[in-house]
Amino acid sequence: MLEYMIIETLTPQQQAQARIYQQKWQMMAYETTSITATTAQQTLIDLAQILKIPTPQQTCVLDSPFALFRQTPADLAQHQQIMTAIGSLVDRLSSQVKRQMAVGPWVQLWQSLAIQTLDPIEDALWLQIQDDAEKQEQLIASVKLEGKRHFIARLDFCINELGCACDRATWSAVECWAKDCGFLRWVGDRYEVSDRPQILVFGDHGQLHGIEEPAIVYRDGSKVYSNGQWS
Repeated sequence: MLEYMIIETLTPQQQAQARIYQQKWQMMAYETTSITATTAQQTLIDLAQILKIPTPQQTCVLDSPFALFRQTPADLAQHQQIMTAIGSLVDRLSSQVKRQMAVGPWVQLWQSLAIQTLDPIEDALWLQIQDDAEKQEQLIASVKLEGKRHFIARLDFCINELGCACDRATWSAVECWAKDCGFLRWVGDRYEVSDRPQILVFGDHGQLHGIEEPAIVYRDGSKVYSNGQWS
């Protein structure tokens, strides 16, 4: 059983550190270095061991999220089960950490650790598969990391800055997953991971925005515009 004391307030120094963690995870959200299959493979092996789900015999890195959803897994039900299990790890850790904090600092961290994410990608994926119910089920089931970056940044701060107790092996696996994997899909005996974007275009206020050009470009030539349109 985890032993802990309730954190009632954040010091000014801790509040300043929270902004550093926000910047750290924002930079990761906008990383464009290609994901390597070797790194993703080890991350997914660690997750599989914690969750007791199938260990990948192979991990493939596809050039974009669009490539990930062009084929349907042979066993969609098992795919959904595995993806749900992986996604639940963030919720499990959040529950462990949240019990160690009063409401005030927990809400304060939510506000100070806001992360801008690559939300237009999901909009574009929905447009691409809007007439394919089976692929829509895949997208719903797949682990969408972007929406969890707020939680992971907050976990990072609470665990490493505030010293909150947690299952360290689980946290290590989740942190590596957040750094090393994009959209994720299980297909037979292997996992498929979508690569990071190759090019990101930003507007005057630091938001993803291209004027008459795509905001996001992938290595296979897939393009996403800031309004969610794709080509």
